[in-house]
Amino acid sequence: MPSPLKSKTWLPVKPVKRKKLLRVAILPTLLTLGNLLFGFLSVNYIFRNDFKQATLCIFIAMIFDALDGRIAKLTKSASNFGAQLDSLSDLITFGLAPALLIYALISKNGHHLISYRFTLALSAFYVICAALRLARFNIETPVEQISHEYFAGLPTPGAAGLLASLVLLYYDKGQNLPLLILLLPFILLFLSILMITRLRYAHLLNKISRTQHPFTTLLAILLLGLLLAFKLEETLCAIFTLYILSGPFLYIKTRLSRRTADIMTGEVTGTSASLASPLRERSGSTGEFGNKPEKFPK
Repeated sequence: MPSPLKSKTWLPVKPVKRKKLLRVAILPTLLTLGNLLFGFLSVNYIFRNDFKQATLCIFIAMIFDALDGRIAKLTKSASNFGAQLDSLSDLITFGLAPALLIYALISKNGHHLISYRFTLALSAFYVICAALRLARFNIETPVEQISHEYFAGLPTPGAAGLLASLVLLYYDKGQNLPLLILLLPFILLFLSILMITRLRYAHLLNKISRTQHPFTTLLAILLLGLLLAFKLEETLCAIFTLYILSGPFLYIKTRLSRRTADIMTGEVTGTSASLASPLRERSGSTGEFGNKPEKFPK
């Protein structure tokens, strides 16, 4: 009797051909690399204890990050290569740099109040959550849907923007905000958790540039620009705080709306049933005109 192993015919496995990258979109790629460059410069300034310049580099990188996707869409050159490069750049600029910034700030000014191991652990957790957030975005968002209106979870630029604006606020009014240095680790933890949740956050740039808006929206943007010119640190903190809190607010609002709709539906159903039950009882005991139903012989 032949062995079952010898009776099988093994076919050679064909090697998988890897796709070679032959062409890239020049302008969107340069903008993405500009994002990465200023993220690297931010880390460099952190090592030199120049935290103000580090925050400035993060904000400049946000401009490059906002432009590369729009330019890729306008030139119809969005690609998987650009999406992967953008996420790698965001991990450095909006993941690693803000975490190092908060860790270095607390180590320099609050080491006698907060354990450096505690701050280091939270900073590492922030970087991990940012990496998970970006990897999930790449898997769940195809290149052709890059112009979406909502994010699943807090975007990394939003988290980095709040941390950078808080650092600017600390150096501008640090004497009047003694508790800020104590709150920074817990804010870091809160932002880390928001990044890996599925709370909906609006894609503000796509929402503003996609459709026409009322004239009051333009006035609001101009007023916001004036506030940034006169009260930069406070306005930046307010903008990013409101954006970050919009995710939990929309979630609570949606849950309450659904609960109210369920209650209203239950009340309508109960009222209909209560109105229909006497009619069924009456129709079962009486005829059409209130008389007893006649019995016909079989």
